[in-house]
Order: sequence, then structure tokens, then C-alpha cells
Amino acid sequence: MKPSMPGLALLAVALLLPAIPCAAADWPALGGGPLRTYYNPAETTLTRENLPQLVEKWSFQTGKIVSATPAVATVEVAGEGGVPLVFISSWDGNVYALRLADGSELWRFVTADQPGASYPNTATAHVEDVGGTTTVFVSGGETMYSLDAATGAENWHFEAGTGCADPPGLCSFDGERNEIETAVVLANGMVMFGMDVNDKETGKGGFFAVDAADGRLAWYFDLETGATCTPDPADNIRSFDGYHTEGELGLPAGFLSTRTGCDFDRSVTGCGNVWSSAAVDEGRGLVYFGSSNCDTDSDPATPKPGPTMPLYDEALVALNLDGTPAWTWRPREVDNLDLAFGASPNLFTINFDGDDREVVGIGGKDGTYYVIDRDGVNESTGVAWDDADPSALPYWATNLVPGGYAGGMTASPAIDEDRRLVYAATAPGLDIINPQQPTVHAINMDNGSVTWQNTGERGGYADANFGPVSAVPGLVMVGTVYTNVLRFYDADSGERLATRYLGSSVASSAVVSGGTLVIGHGLGERSANNSSASTIVANIPSKVFAFCAAGTPGCAGLWSGRKLSLKDFDSRPDKRKLLVLSKDEELVVPVAGQPQDPLTGGAELRLYNPSTAEQQVFSLPASGWKGLGKPAGSKGYRYKDSQQVNGACKSVKLVVGKVFKALCKGATINFTLNEAGQGSLAVALTTGGGSDPFVCALWGGTLRVDQGTGVNGKGKFLAINSARPAVCP
Repeated sequence: MKPSMPGLALLAVALLLPAIPCAAADWPALGGGPLRTYYNPAETTLTRENLPQLVEKWSFQTGKIVSATPAVATVEVAGEGGVPLVFISSWDGNVYALRLADGSELWRFVTADQPGASYPNTATAHVEDVGGTTTVFVSGGETMYSLDAATGAENWHFEAGTGCADPPGLCSFDGERNEIETAVVLANGMVMFGMDVNDKETGKGGFFAVDAADGRLAWYFDLETGATCTPDPADNIRSFDGYHTEGELGLPAGFLSTRTGCDFDRSVTGCGNVWSSAAVDEGRGLVYFGSSNCDTDSDPATPKPGPTMPLYDEALVALNLDGTPAWTWRPREVDNLDLAFGASPNLFTINFDGDDREVVGIGGKDGTYYVIDRDGVNESTGVAWDDADPSALPYWATNLVPGGYAGGMTASPAIDEDRRLVYAATAPGLDIINPQQPTVHAINMDNGSVTWQNTGERGGYADANFGPVSAVPGLVMVGTVYTNVLRFYDADSGERLATRYLGSSVASSAVVSGGTLVIGHGLGERSANNSSASTIVANIPSKVFAFCAAGTPGCAGLWSGRKLSLKDFDSRPDKRKLLVLSKDEELVVPVAGQPQDPLTGGAELRLYNPSTAEQQVFSLPASGWKGLGKPAGSKGYRYKDSQQVNGACKSVKLVVGKVFKALCKGATINFTLNEAGQGSLAVALTTGGGSDPFVCALWGGTLRVDQGTGVNGKGKFLAINSARPAVCP
């Protein structure tokens, strides 16, 4: 059962209130890659120090919520060369390819609707080279797609079910609810993924491997029976699951009885649910995933199995790359509380009792993080997964919160092997408004001790989380359920450094690539009742956001313009005057002591016309700057040169969250208004001697005057109340 089911109506009401061939920094898969670490060690642009300069770089509107995590990869695009692209799905049924630089759309692909899917289009895309072509693997409903990354053209698709060719047909909330909610993992030329039926009878989930090149079924693992169904080499199977008939799936007659491992019990029980994205250790030839719960009872009139769960349910499962089981482990044999595994496993190395151990870690809805040897044997104690009592198999297990069917770790922690820490976030439990505390945790990966938690936070900052945690060196990023923000924590101390309001709950995980942070937002659950609160919020138009630190390469603060006035006189150039005024609560300022600090590197103010390319750069040397606040620069900066010793600009004022104002006068202003009109003018401020603008604004939306000097020798440009530009002009 999904964690958002209990109390989701309450959450929905709250949401309606105001409130791989890749570049070094790419993030082409869920968690960054097959180890699912959710940690980008190559990220050096966004740091703890410049986090106060975080600004919105761009946003992209979609038709419904975005619960998927973005993938970022550099792709060769015709006519453009290598372009860093963001691949992300929305519940509006589209997969989008957006340019990382500015959020512009390269292409979109429309997935087939799966009417019975409660969580459609929630899986993260995976980008990898297949046969020399950069390929995107992503699901929509019960369909897995292979797409050309440069064009969005479909290469093939595979149906984890009947295919719903005649919706709703078999595919409805009372019938077929097969849906692929996991990201794929690739190994040995295969695309592997899980399938879920949302813990309801008349269906059961499973785990698939299909050929990455052509989409044919390679094998299917049935969690309820432990059987691995393997087609013959000549078969071309493109629709399959563990419970429909040969006729419903379009299989060759006799397929189930004649192919290896395919004659397993196909009872319709609701077991075998997999919404945990797999990790893979190609060296060992093992793929790891968690499985969800299976309801049991003793009533023979129901299709539910008896009280003992099937062997591979609510378990950490390791399969060989041919789909046969290698080992499995779970913390309990009887569970009436839905303490299942939905988080992705993490693969990393610990030092335990003086020896390095390659381990798989996984968080459960019981609030506990478990760390187990990847071979299924505790090398320190000799306990093995198949012992009569394997309860002591983990090297360590750390409980963080009580957990429950809407609590614990429903999504993956981030793994920072540099700092030897596991960063985890926990879900609310039964009360979304007053979640189980604490909600953010750092665990020593070598011994399981808790290094820090957010115990000192109160109110919305102590909110819980349903999405994965992500991290870059020095920073941990965690979304929230109820208060609709993305939080940033210091990786070493757990100090909360900043928050960004996103407008609704955050189930997506932040991805940072080349200094740009990308994230989606929204949380919901579709049902047959279109008027239910959870379905309503699932249909809310939502955005993909990109943030960056102003002044870093390719990033400028995009501010709205209150007023820009420029006067020009043919006969009296000494009367020329430039006034720039911007008031914006999103206005950020350089951090004192950092590279963009004007106290040490000065600044430049650039006035330019985006259409004609005419421009003038005004020098603002460091000697004229003064830091505001204590410490100096904490509230902003002021520049004064009343005698205009250094040029035309007499004063500049930059106050965080309030105002940017510049006044320049005199004949040294050589930007003329000798055209009939300007149309628009832009201003950029570069600080600290860098080459990238720290801030820019564009005036031209509301023009009061746009007159050139050709009329009477007097020119004037006056624009007011201009919105933030989409990008720095």
C-alpha cells in the first residue's frame, strides 16, 4: 500500500490552500546511477557558502503534478551540439525534454493512459547509450518506453499487462491496476523494473527484464511463487504479467505451460507489489529491490493468501541477472501494520569491525534502516539469509521513528561516502500535520549511530517527507509533505540553511547538475472518484523548477523592474541621466567574502538593448562599496561616488529582499537614444570581477515613453513595472 493513502484527503485539502554517455556533472538516472546513492560528488558550483544567493533560474508549466525526479544528461541534438537536457514526466501524461540552460522545451512524448493507475507517470527517466544511440527509458501507467533522447521518437514499448487497448476495458480501478512506478536499471543488455497493483486483489505485481535494444521480454520474476519465467530465444513477447490469461496477454497458445518457469500459480491475490526502484551490482551479477506488503487473512472466500506472507513479499530481494533468486531477507514474518519496503536499496561500502564490507542498505516503513552484506551473509557473525533464524543478518539496523503504513522511510536516503553518512528523511505517520519526530536524520554508515537529527526544528521546518533525499558535497536537500518547501541542511551539523517554497507537496527529489538544481512538485492519488480531494490535487497544474546561485556560471538573478528612466540630449550630453530601480522580495545579494563580493572585486553595471546590441558598461570599483548590516554585507551593499571620480554612476544600492537602485549622470553616459525607439532595455550587474551577471532585469513591458532624439533633440525611455524576464537577456 502506498504511503500517501492514509490521510491523503486531509493532505489534499491542505494542498488546495494557498500556501550512460554523459558529462561529469550529469545525473542520468534515479539516484544518479545503478548504486542509487542520491549523492553527486562532482557538484562543486552550488555550495553551502553561496546558498543564500539561490534564485529561480526558470520554471516550466505542466498540466498536472510532477512527482517524478528529474534526470539530466548531455545529448547530441541536431544543429545544437551537446545539450544538457532535463527529462521528466508529469501526471498530465507527457514526458518532457527541457533544456537545462533555460527550461525551453525540446520535445514531449505522450504516454498511453492507464485508467486504473493511481500513481501514473511517477517514475524517473533513465538515460543511457544503447547501440550508439542515447536512449531514454521511462514508463507511463503500465507501459515501459524506449525513446530517442534527441528527438523523443519511440523506439519500442513493452506492456506490463494487457496493454489496455480498449480503455477502460480490463484497465479500471476495479479491474487491472498494473502500473510501473519504478525507474529502470540496466545491466547485461536488459532493462529491469518492478510492477505494482497497489495492494489490491484481482492482480499481483512482479519484476521484469526486457531487452534494452528491442523491448522483448527477457524474463519475469513472480514474487509470490519465486518462479522465473523465461521465454524461448525465438519468442517475441511484448505484453506480460503474473496473473492474466494467455488470451488476454496475446501470448502464443501453450506459452505458459511450455516455457521454462512460466507454469507458476497465477492466482489473483494482490501480492508481489514492487514500487522500489532496483539497484544493481554488475560485478556480482546481482540486482536488488524491495517489495511491498501483501494482505493476508484466513477467510477462504477471499483471494487473499493465508496469514504467512509469500517468501518474497515485504522483503529485500536479490536476483541473479538471469532472473533467478539469489537470496532474500525480511525483518518479520507476520505483519498486520503494512511495514513494507518502498524505498530503493542503496549500494555502498562500510568499514565494520576493521574490514571493508560492500553492503546494500534499505529503509523500511517501520522507520528502520538496515545494512546487509551484498552476498546475503554477515561476514562478521556468519549469519546467512537462509539460516533458520536470519534476524541477525544486518551488520547494523537503526530505528529512527516508530513508522507505520504512512510512516518510516517510504523513499530512499542519500549516501555520502566522503563524510561516511547516510542522510534519511521520514514520512509523517498517521498525522500529516503533526508528523512523527524527528524527520531528518544523518546516520554513521560504518556503525549505525545517529550523527545528527533536526530535533531543534519546529512547525513547518520539522515537516515530514515522502520523497527521496538528495545531497551534494556539504548540502542535504529534503522536501516536505504539508508545508510545500524544499529544505537545505548542512551535511556536517544538520543546521537548516535555507528553504524554498514550491507551492505544493514535494515527492520529487532535487537533482543538482552543473550548478543548476531541478525539482518537480505535487502529491496526489488518482481514483475512480474524480471529485475526491486526492484526485483533485493530482490534477493541479504544476511546475518543474530550476534554481541556481546568482553569479555562478550561467546564473543571474532575474528580478522584476519597478522603473527604468534614460534621458538623452543631442546638444547637452552633460544632462544625460540613467535611473534604474528594481523592488523584488526575491532579490539576493553577494555573500561577503565569496567571489562575487563587490567589497573586494568591485562591480560593473551594464546597460544594453537586446535588439540592437548597443551597450555601455559602467565601472564600479571596490573602493566605492560599503557593506550593509553586521557583519558587513549581510543585508546588502551601497556604492557612492558623489563626485563621479570613477565615472558616470553616483550611487548604487543593493538590499537583500528589497531594492536595487542605480543613479548615473553626465556626458560620460555614451549610450544614446538616436533610434526612433528602443523597444526594451536591459540592465545587468556583475560583481566581484566575474564574467557572469549577478543580476539582470528587462524593462519594456509597460512603456510610458519611448522617444528618440531625432524628434527634437531630446530622447527619453521610461518603462515601469516590468516582470522578471524568463532568462537573462
